[in-house]
Amino acid sequence: MVLAALLFAGQETLFRGIFPLPEIRNFNRVNYSAFTARGQTATSFAGARRPAMNATVRWNSRPDGASYDIHLNLYGFRDRDWQLPPTTGRERVMFVGDSLVEGFMATDGETIPAGYARAAAQRRKPVEAMNFGVGGAGIDNYLRLMRDAVPLFRPHRIVVVIYANDLPYSLPNPVPVAIPLAPITEPSFRPRLLAVLGRVVQRQVVPRRWYARAALFVPVVPDPLNPWTDPPQEFAKIDPAIAEAMRRGDFNPFVVNLLNHARMALRQPVEPRPALKVMQEIAASAQAELHLVYLPLSTQVSDYYVRFQQKYAYDSSTESLMGDEYQLHSGSLATACGELGIPFLDLTPLLRKAETGGEHLYWNFDEHLRGASYLRVGATIEAWMASPTPINDLVTLN
Repeated sequence: MVLAALLFAGQETLFRGIFPLPEIRNFNRVNYSAFTARGQTATSFAGARRPAMNATVRWNSRPDGASYDIHLNLYGFRDRDWQLPPTTGRERVMFVGDSLVEGFMATDGETIPAGYARAAAQRRKPVEAMNFGVGGAGIDNYLRLMRDAVPLFRPHRIVVVIYANDLPYSLPNPVPVAIPLAPITEPSFRPRLLAVLGRVVQRQVVPRRWYARAALFVPVVPDPLNPWTDPPQEFAKIDPAIAEAMRRGDFNPFVVNLLNHARMALRQPVEPRPALKVMQEIAASAQAELHLVYLPLSTQVSDYYVRFQQKYAYDSSTESLMGDEYQLHSGSLATACGELGIPFLDLTPLLRKAETGGEHLYWNFDEHLRGASYLRVGATIEAWMASPTPINDLVTLN
């Protein structure tokens, strides 16, 4: 009897070590992805419908000569595994956003939440900064994610990072009032061997302790999600080398004509109050503080990047997006946040100041920030939230 008990305990320990499972079975990033919501059948990570658990995603930018692997936890987010509810005693700060929060084109330790946590640790006020960034998501996705994640993980503060390309297209109208997720927990007493076998029989993902092999985030032609699979005639105007990279998954195919799209989108009026009110209600339901941050496009802070984006634009008529007519959205957010009492930080002036000083915070061709820039943005957000003193420069970490 004793020997049987020891053998059972040994194999249970082994299986739990090799096959970890999330506490909540029905919470995963794929439920909040703009790509999977389209219902397409695709071969890339962006088009996958199966939950992402300890997965690895590769993001390439051949024109920039860079490639980065993104390691995801058991819930499919770029972070360590989370405890539910919080047990560390530290302040829990939830970051919500798209690929700029997730940290595309940087290492796992070079994200905005990572920069926030490092800055807080330097102040000797360590926090648990949670990365809920979802590449390709928009404000409509953020609302669904917050509605489900906030009651589960009970953050003390929520930081929503609005990237310039979130507006106006992903601003929901009307704003959906979603019913929060009814969490299904993994039975703690269930033998792990039975749990694994059950997943195998039901053809569900069986996560391992280690990260899976890297899968391209960007779909490769032919794929229904890659616009180069059936390209319009205007695509012939794109630089041939960049076009080939887009077909092969080596450069983001969704940024074709980004420069001219931004020229039109940034001048369109937006009304963010309804969506912000829902965010505010979700935060209040968990007694959490809500903070909003606006992160501009590279071309909004420096004309330096225009020459690179012209390579994958239909024409080169757009020469600058620095004028006041292209800053309407941050102004609308500031006004709405002021009326609703939501703390708001527009990073545009700080990024412009650094760029004017000769720094290049973004990649040349790819629209994302560089790793060191993500860290500085995170540290700047931490300084802004920690002190009422105005922030005049991007914070530099020691």
